[in-house]
Amino acid sequence: MAGFSRGYLLRRYGVLRGRAGARALLTETAVVAADLAICHDTQALRGRVQGWRAGRGRERYERPPDEAIDRSISLRRSLQLRRAAVEKGP
Repeated sequence: MAGFSRGYLLRRYGVLRGRAGARALLTETAVVAADLAICHDTQALRGRVQGWRAGRGRERYERPPDEAIDRSISLRRSLQLRRAAVEKGP
């Protein structure tokens, strides 16, 4: 379900078209690859694709204000945080 939400929000906010697009794509690719290696399934990828498709043709959301985004977090740190969240679980 998280994969669906990620794909949907990436499309609705137009993240991949903005200046953060390359970083977002790299992050999503790393997360999907890690999930494939750990869980041995493609659910993370399928969920993102389904979410991306569900967002097609819908009005784009306005981006959050710059002060809502912590730009001090590096790509490496964001992946570490993501890994810690996955290991902790729900």
